[in-house]
Amino acid sequence: RDLAFNKKTMENKQTASQLTFSLDLLPQVAKHIEFLEHVAEVQDLRNENILKHAAYRYENYWLPLAAEHPNECLAAPVDIEWIWLCHMLSPKQYESDCLSVVGTVINHTFYSGQERQQLLQVTENHWLQIYGPNEEPFTMEPKSICNENTTDTTTSLSYDVVAAALRQESFYDKISSTENRNGENQTSSLDRYKQFIYLCKLLPTLFFSPPIDVDLFWHTHQANPQAYKSDMCRILKRLLNHDDTSTSDKEFKEASALTGTHWEMLYREPWLAEMSKYN
Repeated sequence: RDLAFNKKTMENKQTASQLTFSLDLLPQVAKHIEFLEHVAEVQDLRNENILKHAAYRYENYWLPLAAEHPNECLAAPVDIEWIWLCHMLSPKQYESDCLSVVGTVINHTFYSGQERQQLLQVTENHWLQIYGPNEEPFTMEPKSICNENTTDTTTSLSYDVVAAALRQESFYDKISSTENRNGENQTSSLDRYKQFIYLCKLLPTLFFSPPIDVDLFWHTHQANPQAYKSDMCRILKRLLNHDDTSTSDKEFKEASALTGTHWEMLYREPWLAEMSKYN
């Protein structure tokens, strides 16, 4: 019986390891962490009024601009980029909102800090050509946004991106450890992410909650929306959603426990013990 279990375990691991994605997630994860570090340094992005104005800028200025330049590499100002990232973490609503607002799904990828600086200059030129110098500044100006914000920042988005940004505020603290920046650990986490996706493939009706190292790869994958949809539809035959808006702490704990149980049954590996170095 043990031999049969061991054989099945090895088959499961091998099948999971053979999953392929349409982009190299390892360099994207490094750039993702770099961007989150930048966000963590911008204290203004913890202010709800500023986030509301960023959401307004994102919907009314950024999405239309990006839709006008679908084949160019563009970089958004940090306030818009942060809202954009949080929006993509609910892939079904992101797709729906993009189609509703601009008629197409806007793609995204991460750039290094140096790459972003170069692309921001190009992008600002496009912004000025469309909106002029007086309508809405390209760079966020927090001092112009008073505490009692009187600007109409109502959006038509189905996903509350401001609430999402406030929820995601602590994500960098969770992944900022040196372990998550270590190349060897990241390679191991990529393998675990493949195992997580394979688990979702085998048990499609269950709600699973991954640990932080796997979640980092999941977020990174979703932040490349065209690749993510293509990969999920090819592997799972569906777009795997990621949305914590209606999930309580209790439900998350139950989902995490459920994930651990099935993980250990499938791979015969200690799910929580593996995570001790990341917590």
